Amino acid sequence: MKKMLAALAIQLCLAFSIYSQTAPSSQAQKIIEANENVFKLSLQGRNREALPLAQQNIPLAEQILGKEHLETAKAYKNLGYVYYGLSNQKEAADAFEKAIEILKKVSNLSREDGNGWAEMLEALGFFKAAIAEYGSAERLYEQALDVREKFNGIDTAESVAALASVAKLAYWKGNYAKSADYYQRLLKIKAKETGFKTDENLLILYRSECAFVKAGKKKQFEEFEKTLFPAAPDGAPSGSGKVINGKAIYLAKPAYPVEAKKDNASGQAQVRVVIGENGKVLNACTVNKIHPALALAAEISAFQSEFEPTTVNGKRIRLTGIITYNFVR
Repeated sequence: MKKMLAALAIQLCLAFSIYSQTAPSSQAQKIIEANENVFKLSLQGRNREALPLAQQNIPLAEQILGKEHLETAKAYKNLGYVYYGLSNQKEAADAFEKAIEILKKVSNLSREDGNGWAEMLEALGFFKAAIAEYGSAERLYEQALDVREKFNGIDTAESVAALASVAKLAYWKGNYAKSADYYQRLLKIKAKETGFKTDENLLILYRSECAFVKAGKKKQFEEFEKTLFPAAPDGAPSGSGKVINGKAIYLAKPAYPVEAKKDNASGQAQVRVVIGENGKVLNACTVNKIHPALALAAEISAFQSEFEPTTVNGKRIRLTGIITYNFVR
């Protein structure tokens, strides 16, 4: 009899154990499904519909799965994208930051989850750059690059795109030496590709040159370029250093920067531009010494300018030239 009671007790304990594990599993599945639904609704632009579901799913995930669970992080990430879709950057940033803190503690993340982590860092960096907090933006983009490389590898499209973003941000921040270093890494990866004739790759080459020149490393760039490209890369532009202001269909005029006014700065900015086959400016780089704020204002205006497409033997070509801007106090 005692043995029978003992066996029955064991069976009851096992049954209870199975029930206690099954119930949370069912609830966990609902949380996973809710995360998937929120994600789909957000992709479809139905963010107002997704918001209450996203908000409700977070306390459930924290209660059932725990505050440091991957699905809890996904719930916060989804909420962040919903808020972003509703143009609420502050709430989106808060949600992204909470998701990131959880992901830092989760082990064995998948590549997809790692890329999701990097995307949130890049979104936060974008938010910071939008309010001119470039130092914070740069740090966030650098963190995103580290995450991309960790989960994807160095030579992958995801990591290359992140590296290009960091290089570009360092350039616009005026940290030309750091930008040149990032661009050098980027070019070494890009040089492995077959051909170099896409606009995207040529833009990287042009911007790299500008970063090197502004960092006082023009000769270093020329040597580096010869090492990577013994011959001119496919699609390299034609032209010279001639002034081409008069050939513009639309020549944007820069505003006089506040920083330059404070320093009583003036002078002529000479901007070397690369014009694409469609007449749009692909790259702009101030090549003479002038106040940094004036150089930046000139480059921004050059990018906004447009030219008549250049044709040689019936074929449109890329062209280089100089746009000049006079800043007079």
